[in-house]
Amino acid sequence: MKGIAIILLVLQVMFSDNVFAQDNKQQDWMEKYKITTIEAMIMKNDDVQDSFMITKEYFNVRGYRTKIEVFGFDGPKCYYEYYYAGDTLKTHRNTYSEGGFVSVSKHRYDENNLLISTIDYDANGKETNTYKVREYNKKKQLKKVYITINGKRWMRQSLNYRSNGNLRSVYNRYAGRPKTVVRYHINGAKIRPENINLIEETYDKTTGLDRKSITRIIKQEETTIAGGGQTKFKIGDEITSETYTEERGLVMQEIQYINGSLSAIKKYLYQSNTYEMMKH
Repeated sequence: MKGIAIILLVLQVMFSDNVFAQDNKQQDWMEKYKITTIEAMIMKNDDVQDSFMITKEYFNVRGYRTKIEVFGFDGPKCYYEYYYAGDTLKTHRNTYSEGGFVSVSKHRYDENNLLISTIDYDANGKETNTYKVREYNKKKQLKKVYITINGKRWMRQSLNYRSNGNLRSVYNRYAGRPKTVVRYHINGAKIRPENINLIEETYDKTTGLDRKSITRIIKQEETTIAGGGQTKFKIGDEITSETYTEERGLVMQEIQYINGSLSAIKKYLYQSNTYEMMKH
C-alpha cells in the first residue's frame, strides 16, 4: 500500500504545474480548436490490437485541463480532477485511486496571481508533508522551484535569465541523480545538449506529417520511464525519439527506438466540439 501511495505522489507532481506543465501556447491552441479530450495510447507495434490507453485528458471551454485518467494494462489506475476560479485560475486538484479519494492539492497565489505554493492534504484533511514552492524574480519570472515528497526534497530547479528576458540556463537536481543543466542561446533557442548527437527534421510523405527525430547517447547509467515503461539504461545505449506533427501543431504520434530496436509507439486521439475526431 505504501508503494502505491508513493507512485501516486510522484504522478501528482508529474501532472502538476511544472513537470508536465500546460503552457500558454498549448492552452491557446486548445481553446482555439475547442478540444474537449485527448487520448494517448501505447502500442508495441503497428497492430492496434496490441495497445492500451495510458491517459485520457479533459479540457474546459478555455482550454484548461479539468481531468486526467491514468490507465495500466488492465484498466484505470487513478485520476486527477482540476478546479478553477473563472475557468482559468487553478484552485485545487483532487487525486483518486481505485480505492477512492486519496488527497487534495491546494494552490496559493501572490497578489499578482503568480502561483507560489501547492500543498497536499490527505483524505482526512491532514498535511502530507508533500508540497511545491515557486519563487519569482523582480520581473515576475519564475526563478526557483522546490518539490518535497513525504518530507524529503525530491527536486530543485533554478532558472537564470539574460538581460533581454530570455532564459540563459535551467539547472535541475533530482534526489539521487546528478545535477543536469539546459542552456539557451541569446535568442532563447535551446542549446543542443552534449549527449544529443543527431537531430533530423523532415516531412514524412507516407503519413503526411512533419517528423522530428532526436538521438541521444547515454553518458551514465540511469533508470527512467521510456516508451515501454520503466527502463534501465547503461552507458553507451542509444535512444532515438521521433515526433510526428500535423500542420496545425498537433502531435499525432511519437516513436521510440532503443539501440535501433522499436521500443514503443505512442499515438494521440483528439476530440473537438467543432471538428471530427482528429487522428492519424
